[in-house]
Amino acid sequence: MINVYLTTEAGELQVWKSGVDADIVKSIVPRAWVYLVEPSEEEILTVARSTRISESILRKALDE
Repeated sequence: MINVYLTTEAGELQVWKSGVDADIVKSIVPRAWVYLVEPSEEEILTVARSTRISESILRKALDE
């Protein structure tokens, strides 16, 4: 599961969740916190492409 959190300029917290929000990739923007919970291979690849962070670095950051 992918959750994305972002605080707006007005100080409001916006939350997007995969499975609920159809196009979660558009919510992955600078200053957003991307939280992965037991991500699937597809979710890891999606976040890697969206953030331009290598897949191996993302995998190392996940708890085993």
